[in-house]
Amino acid sequence: MNGLPVLAALALAGALSTAATVASAATAGGTELVPVLRPSLDGFEAEVATLLTERLQQLEELLAAPDVAAAVAAEELGSLGSLYLAYSLPEAAESCLVNAARLAPAEFRWAYMLGTVRQERGDLEAARSNLKAAHDLDPEDRAVVLRLAQIEFELGALDASESLFRDVLEAPGFGAAVHYGLGRIAAARADLPVAIGHFEAALAAQPTASQVRYQLGIAYRRSGDVERAREQLASRGDGQLSFPDPVLEGLGQDALGVEVFLTTGRKARHAGDFDTAIAAFLQAIESDPENVEHRTVLGATLLEVGRFDEAVQIYSDALRMDPDSPAVLYNLAVGLIELARSGEAAAHLRRLLELAPDHVDGRVNLATLSEQAGELSNAEALLAEAIELDPYDIDLRVHRASVLISLGRAAEARGELRRVLDEDPGSAEALVVLGAANEALGSTGDAVAAWERALGLETDEETEARARYFLGRAQLQAGRPELAAEHLRAALSSLPESVQLRQLLAGALGAQGDFDGAAEQYGAVLAVDPADQNARFGRAISLLLAGRERDARDALEGWLTLSAEGVPLKHLLARLLATALDPELRDGARALRLAEEVFQAAPRLDHAETLAMAYAEIGRFDEALSWQQRIIERARASGETARIGQLEARRAQFERREAVRAPWSEGS
Repeated sequence: MNGLPVLAALALAGALSTAATVASAATAGGTELVPVLRPSLDGFEAEVATLLTERLQQLEELLAAPDVAAAVAAEELGSLGSLYLAYSLPEAAESCLVNAARLAPAEFRWAYMLGTVRQERGDLEAARSNLKAAHDLDPEDRAVVLRLAQIEFELGALDASESLFRDVLEAPGFGAAVHYGLGRIAAARADLPVAIGHFEAALAAQPTASQVRYQLGIAYRRSGDVERAREQLASRGDGQLSFPDPVLEGLGQDALGVEVFLTTGRKARHAGDFDTAIAAFLQAIESDPENVEHRTVLGATLLEVGRFDEAVQIYSDALRMDPDSPAVLYNLAVGLIELARSGEAAAHLRRLLELAPDHVDGRVNLATLSEQAGELSNAEALLAEAIELDPYDIDLRVHRASVLISLGRAAEARGELRRVLDEDPGSAEALVVLGAANEALGSTGDAVAAWERALGLETDEETEARARYFLGRAQLQAGRPELAAEHLRAALSSLPESVQLRQLLAGALGAQGDFDGAAEQYGAVLAVDPADQNARFGRAISLLLAGRERDARDALEGWLTLSAEGVPLKHLLARLLATALDPELRDGARALRLAEEVFQAAPRLDHAETLAMAYAEIGRFDEALSWQQRIIERARASGETARIGQLEARRAQFERREAVRAPWSEGS
């Protein structure tokens, strides 16, 4: 409903070039005009290029006339500016609209459109001047009031911005955009409850406006509501708010050809209306099915909204049409990576590098795939080549350093990271990896110092989360589980899907005796990866230590139904059935069968102990004693002297003909 075409990656190649001008000092009606920029039309279909060229020629002829009326010239300039906007040529459009507004200062359309162009381009002071002029011409127009409110906010005039937003709060169709603006003002004033209320109202009015979710998530996090913050930040996106904007909605009425579909698609994409954008790009393909660029535009949009299967199909079609297109090869590989089809992606990236050896991103993505496949030497070589192509890219150098650490070349990595930090002391990512290098070299204190220094810098959420992960792990290893849990919880607010973070937090909570909390974290891991054996075992143990024997039994039974080959889980269930405090849960006969299967698969001391416990549970104490004696002898022979006392105490228990109860409570 609103918004100008923007300088986007989807714009046609060359369409934004404005090298030449129509005239350096034209006049009309006695008014001096600024030069009208002549955009490059390379890449436009012939019909559209002809239209724009003819309209520009008409303008030149009109302005060359000695007696042209200002009103006539203004209409022609404004009309051409509108057409340029329809075809995503904002620089040329602005030059036309500047002149139209000079020639017809009483015409609302030209002042308003010029203000919106400048607002989109970030020239806020000039945009405010143009939009104030438009407002003076039509005080009842709500769109101009909203845009002025947005500009006042960006310029830091919060009171003026709030007053303008409230002027249009009740106007039909404006509620979502107004609430979003009022929410940002409240957030800037640190009035978080009010900010949250406005952001929630904006989302309720326009649920697809995912841009609101980021601001709402930040407000939740600042107010301490970590769970809601995590939910909103995970759902953030580029879906834009819309509001009624009749002037801009009428753009392009004179447009024609496939470019109309492309322009419609670009506008819709910018506004977050991806369904409309995709439909428009499909129409462009139907109108010109042999055009590869139309397919790449559609493919890029499908990638953006996460429809990777469809994107891969579109790019595969494009590749059959143009097998040597670097852009198609690269984007097809990106889609395949998202679908975890790494082998196919790597093949396309290798072909891309044959055609375009200087393609840095292609080389980096291939390096990442090699790293994931364990081909670390190949990954390091690819990253080194990428750095040769772009030696000033700090991120590439840091990435290579992380691979060097994995290759056991931590000293080399540390040297490179120190050079990076000499050049860019504010690189938090470099500090995080430097900490890992120090840790690998045994310098734990230096590692912790690097991670703490990274937290003191302004950085992205993922880098901060990684620093906190390493700090949490270090604190846990140092016997400070409370501090570890503090870092890990903060990291999870940014990376809620991280299995590593949750596993480590579960360990920290268990070390504090919060076994219910540990079980909850292991459960969250299983929600992401239901087959994670470590998380299954950790959750079952945590439930037992929390005294929730029945929950542990039910979980173990369910997992064994899904996967009978899990020896650790089968062993734990056998011990639970043999030793549970709750008599309704004990089943000695089944415990013995399971323990025998486990010991046959892996004849270890702890498995033998469970066999002895099972024999005791069914009253076969002589066999329990026999097994326990063998366990003690084996422990002595293998040097496990620390456990002899506990093992002998259990033998005495069997001699008294007593079964074992809840051995996990004694740390066994």
